Amino acid sequence: MEDDIILKISYRIKEIRKEKNITIQELADRAGVSKGLISQIENNRTIPSLPVLMNIVHSLNLDLTGFFKDISPANHQEKVFVIRASDYKPLKKEAAKGFNYQRILARNIHGGL
Repeated sequence: MEDDIILKISYRIKEIRKEKNITIQELADRAGVSKGLISQIENNRTIPSLPVLMNIVHSLNLDLTGFFKDISPANHQEKVFVIRASDYKPLKKEAAKGFNYQRILARNIHGGL
């Protein structure tokens, strides 16, 4: 399943780059990485780190939501819950001053969010 998503990300980078008539070198320069790294990512030979992926996506003049819009695991639709700030309950982990924990991702024991 994870491989499927990684393939989709690699394919989407290459597809968008070609649609926008951007060379591998131009994308690499914009994203601040090497031409070889862009090539390896597009050909699914390496997985980009999150900061590198974000730089590539922004270098293609997209936001992350637009980039990932059609990317999801095959035959699997995750549910996403949006919690408004007014409804959020802070996570109490320790009673030390200066620490504020917020849960950004969580799953329960049954695999749900």
